[in-house]
Amino acid sequence: MIRKDTEENFFGLEYLKIKDKIIFKKCDLLNLFEIISIFEEFKPAEIYNLATQSSVGLSFENPHEAINFNILSVLNITPDA
Repeated sequence: MIRKDTEENFFGLEYLKIKDKIIFKKCDLLNLFEIISIFEEFKPAEIYNLATQSSVGLSFENPHEAINFNILSVLNITPDA
């Protein structure tokens, strides 16, 4: 899953020659129903979360949004949450 508002920068995946082996689904990680739908469709065996708000500048500009996203997005992808 990738953020709906993300810029598609796949340079690293293209460099590793694995981009064509990955299915990208745009998703709002704050929308639990959207996540459940994708999990039901693909039934992943493993999940790697690399989608945090990591910009220090943006975190200081809008700390509530950063905390909200970093906590709720993790809870939403946690099994049995």
